[in-house]
Amino acid sequence: MQFTSLSEVPGRRWTSRHHWDLVKSMMRGGNWLDVACASGLFLERVSDAGWRVTGIEPSLSLRRDAEQKPSKGT
Repeated sequence: MQFTSLSEVPGRRWTSRHHWDLVKSMMRGGNWLDVACASGLFLERVSDAGWRVTGIEPSLSLRRDAEQKPSKGT
């Protein structure tokens, strides 16, 4: 099985949604720092909810994927 992007890995979007549901039930807005943010899938969800986001990713290819996502934050 071959994927063209990390976001295509089965279950990745479900995991992101599940984690976000946990976070938003405990916290309301603010700043979000994601270290090792991969392709930025989770940051995209957090940014869409109005948080100011910053992602750090050491992998050049994953960082490029994250930089292509629209963001209301950093």
